[in-house]
Amino acid sequence: TRVGEPEIVGEFKRRGGDLGGEENGGVMFFDWSMCREGIFTSLKFLEALAESGKKTSEFNATLPLYFQVKERVPCPNELKAKVMEELEREFSSYPLDRTDGVKVLMEDGWLLLRPSGTEPIFRCFAEARTERRAKQLAELGLGKLKEVMGRVG
Repeated sequence: TRVGEPEIVGEFKRRGGDLGGEENGGVMFFDWSMCREGIFTSLKFLEALAESGKKTSEFNATLPLYFQVKERVPCPNELKAKVMEELEREFSSYPLDRTDGVKVLMEDGWLLLRPSGTEPIFRCFAEARTERRAKQLAELGLGKLKEVMGRVG
């Protein structure tokens, strides 16, 4: 979905589901509430932990490990649309998800470049199974973003 609690709730209403969340840690349990609820999320974690019979460290070790890098680059609002067009061209050889920005999908991770809706910046998010690869993806994204901004600005 696009970024934002209303977008996630809207998608839930269209498609159904039990759980929604955002990268920032906000989690929604739709059978409980249509908004992020930190206390309920904590209780659900404790419930899963108790049911597993494991220590927290043992339980966490069963979960997949991913690394994220988040960066931001100043960008005047009036350039954002043109920058987006150019980024799509720059990454056209990769599978792209254009739901909310330009998300470049790779076998070993992904890179998302999106204009902020509230600030004159572009955000760069990268995720991979290793910290090194996440940093490489972020560097790729930041490099292309700065290159494109230099051309259109």
